[in-house]
Order: sequence, then structure tokens, then C-alpha cells
Amino acid sequence: RARSAGAFEAVVAAMDTHPLVEDVQYTACAALGNMTAGSVQNRTRARSVGAVEAVVVAMVAHPLSVLLQRAACAALGHMSDGNVQNRTRMGNAGAVGALNAALASIQGTTAEDLTARDAARTLLLRLAPP
Repeated sequence: RARSAGAFEAVVAAMDTHPLVEDVQYTACAALGNMTAGSVQNRTRARSVGAVEAVVVAMVAHPLSVLLQRAACAALGHMSDGNVQNRTRMGNAGAVGALNAALASIQGTTAEDLTARDAARTLLLRLAPP
């Protein structure tokens, strides 16, 4: 339903319109993660509207936001699950650098910090060449 209702376009448009508003970026990353979890068609739709790139841009713009980094890692994880084209897009968009920056900047020991770092490491392994 989200695919046909224009939800992906609306989320990416909000991200593009408000790149420095952390709450918008966090909420958008969380929404993209939810919409792409378990749906091959939604992963393809996300790629076609630039969601992969939008999530990477959000990570770069807000490197110290643990919640955003965690939501972004989840979104990228769902979008890359079984989808080589999305993984390629992530690499081209600079996801590896954004993930490494997230790992370097998230230094806390809270559960959120540990979860965010674990998600980033997992995604880096997924994006590594065979």
C-alpha cells in the first residue's frame, strides 16, 4: 500500500526539504526501514525514488545522533537485504564512509550506542566485496 500511495516519494521529499532537521531525518529513516522490511517490491521502490542516497545523506549530516544512525543503519539493512542493486547504490552513495564515521563518532556505552555500532558493523560486512 505504501508503494502505491506515494509514501516513499513523500518521505524522500521531506528528507530533501529538511536535511538539517534531525527529527525529520530520524523519523524518515525509521519510516523507510519499516516500509522496506520484508518487502522486495518496497526495496525496489525505495531505490527508484532515491531513498538509499537520502539515508546516507542523513547519516553524514547528523553523525552524532545515535538514534538517527541506528534508524539509518536499520533502513539500509532492510534495503540491502537480498538486493544487490541497493547494495551497489549504497556503495556509490558513500555508505561505507558514513558507516565508518558513525562508528568513530558513537563512543558511548548505552544500549542505544552499542546497538547503533553493532548495526553499522553488520552493514559494513554486508557491503564488503566478496
